[in-house]
Amino acid sequence: MKTDYDKIGRICVRAIARKLIPNARRATLLMDLECACNEFNLDLDALLAFDELNFAHDIVGIQNHINRKTKQFTNCFVPRAARPNKKEEK
Repeated sequence: MKTDYDKIGRICVRAIARKLIPNARRATLLMDLECACNEFNLDLDALLAFDELNFAHDIVGIQNHINRKTKQFTNCFVPRAARPNKKEEK
């Protein structure tokens, strides 16, 4: 999956503006979102269009449930912007 870095950048700007993450953690969120894109086939357009509650759920959830060493997500967390993986679609 080609990651859309422009959309990820806009998601980070929105998360910082909403004070969901401190500005110093922007690079971390960029990497976390890239992992989430790979793991969950994130619909970045949907994430950008989410209302504040759903946007915060996904951003905070991604940040809180990623194991940065393994690049896996813990506690069965699935973002609301997740799509079925292309491998699973038939």
